[in-house]
Amino acid sequence: MRTFIKNISPNQKLIVMGWVKSTAQNSFILHDITGDVPIFANPIYPYRTVLQIEGEYKNEKYGINAKKINVISYCSESKVNLLFNQNLKDNRINILKYSNLLKQVVREYLNKQEFIETDVPLLWKSVKEYGMFEWVIKNPLTGEERYNLLQSPNIINLISSISGIERNYQFAKCFRLPQENSCARSDSLVEFTQLAITAAFMDNVNGKKLIEGLMKALVKSTHNIEIKTPFNVYKYNELKKKYGTDRPDMRFKFYYSPKIREFDNDNINLLNIPYLNIENFLNKYMKGYFALCKITHVKYLIGNLHYVTRKTNKNYELVEDELCKKGILNASEFTWLAIQGITDNETKYLFDRIKVVVEKYKKNQIPRYFFYWVEDFPYIENTKAGINGLSQNLFTRKKGKRSYALDLNLNGYEMASGSEKVCSCNEFLESIHMFDLQNNNYKYFINALKSGVPPVFSIGIGWERLIWKLLEQSYIQDVMLYPYDQSGSCSLWN
Repeated sequence: MRTFIKNISPNQKLIVMGWVKSTAQNSFILHDITGDVPIFANPIYPYRTVLQIEGEYKNEKYGINAKKINVISYCSESKVNLLFNQNLKDNRINILKYSNLLKQVVREYLNKQEFIETDVPLLWKSVKEYGMFEWVIKNPLTGEERYNLLQSPNIINLISSISGIERNYQFAKCFRLPQENSCARSDSLVEFTQLAITAAFMDNVNGKKLIEGLMKALVKSTHNIEIKTPFNVYKYNELKKKYGTDRPDMRFKFYYSPKIREFDNDNINLLNIPYLNIENFLNKYMKGYFALCKITHVKYLIGNLHYVTRKTNKNYELVEDELCKKGILNASEFTWLAIQGITDNETKYLFDRIKVVVEKYKKNQIPRYFFYWVEDFPYIENTKAGINGLSQNLFTRKKGKRSYALDLNLNGYEMASGSEKVCSCNEFLESIHMFDLQNNNYKYFINALKSGVPPVFSIGIGWERLIWKLLEQSYIQDVMLYPYDQSGSCSLWN
């Protein structure tokens, strides 16, 4: 009978099976899903050879003395796919195990709150919940385009809540077109898992409490860290005005540079940068590129941000060293830096560089996790974009020109979006008519809204994003078994 590597004990005779992970002069490392063990034998087998080994395990140092080796198969591929190599790494397997563990934490937490885990279909009618663009499934035999891949299971879960399954959740697969993804966002995915949670007879106040308790349980299970609740709440307009984004990493709010448009010329923005003795820095490194000016007791610089953000530029290192290490880390007052023609992506890049330096030199002073809520979103963020300009989704309850939408951010990344949902047929009809959508496409949902509707709160948590940030991995693809890039390609296909 096979023994998993993690279960072996000293002086035990056993049979183990797995892949050759690495080789040495008189030994090799065998890997299975539970761990690695050294095998002492001759001959030495090539990388990724699949073996069954009978022998005796001595101890951790001397591993298994092989008595009989059966080669199940050889690796004949000269260039093994990167994904296969990654899946032999302990870190990849541990991440998958952590994700599995945290799913059990979610189930235990929500089941105690009377939630039911449900399955939702992948194939559905067009909903256009987040805009006009959806994946369409075409029948190759008839040419009929009857089904769509949902951007979110919201509409199904709302119908479930209305019908009487008032508290439901699932780990649902969701889909976005690659053309919708931003190159500036490393967390954009064409296929992802959403932890969708829907509760009838619940408002935003109690919805936030529910999710805060869940995040507290997940962080406790991951790192045995107690996070404080309730989370801070910020208004959308407040963040956009101060930081130029609705998801700044608030662990670094002292060091971040609020971006504020206050000049008649829209091409000039202000960055509030804490820095000591800016004049010496200018004279030493940037003379000829920046001009120091004074306006109503506020010192500020005018220049081109491209000059300080290009990694290939020699002076970039000087800027990072002087401005970040010596300036920001020791600053007691602020200097205004006005930069011409700055874009949001360039601002984010500068903030990210500041963040890297602060994390390195003041790591113990920065919280490991900082969750916060963003609320008071406009119902329509971009009035010229039609339904594509919605700040959240078609089912979000309106509050005048604002909405009841909520975002949950963690360390500068959006983890979840939710809201109180429409519970009136007239309000939903008003929304779809606003965007010139046809009633017939939503007839089944309109009928549901006429069937006795409770108030409903729902929220969608990006599961891969959450695991990515909780486990502090470099890329979101590191927590996925078969990851896609932003264009929708999988490395396994290459």
